[in-house]
Amino acid sequence: MLALILMVIGLGACDLPGAHANDAAVVNGHAIPKASWDHLVEVTTQQLKARVPIDLNSDGGKAQVRNLQTQSLRALIREELIEEFAGQRHITVTNADLDRQIAQLEGALGGAAGLNQRLDQAGESIDDVRHTIRVNLLQAKMKAASKTYQADFDKALN
Repeated sequence: MLALILMVIGLGACDLPGAHANDAAVVNGHAIPKASWDHLVEVTTQQLKARVPIDLNSDGGKAQVRNLQTQSLRALIREELIEEFAGQRHITVTNADLDRQIAQLEGALGGAAGLNQRLDQAGESIDDVRHTIRVNLLQAKMKAASKTYQADFDKALN
């Protein structure tokens, strides 16, 4: 399956079908909201600043932010394709699946307080974690259901 990925930042200035000013990208006709992209860029920028002292106004800092913006958009496009593939294959993740994974995380981090502390340090919310877990579980279920999933997905992503 060949997926057509339209990746355009600032689509509001373009005259493309399905493109709106509030879209960071459009993947196979499905918009990725700019707010999702902005949030991911903000979280990853905060995480970078926590690890590496960097002046985001310097040339190097601006280059790092542009790199994070590109990586974030690619990650969101990848997630959208995973969602699309899962929908086509009728593969879902239930709230119970997510709750089990969250419980395992809490167990590994000393309970809900430990998880919340880690999330605060990372600038993330429980919804961010649930989203990431959901996407990862979808992908794992698709890999388990189809021997050709990874090759099909890689082809669509490229």
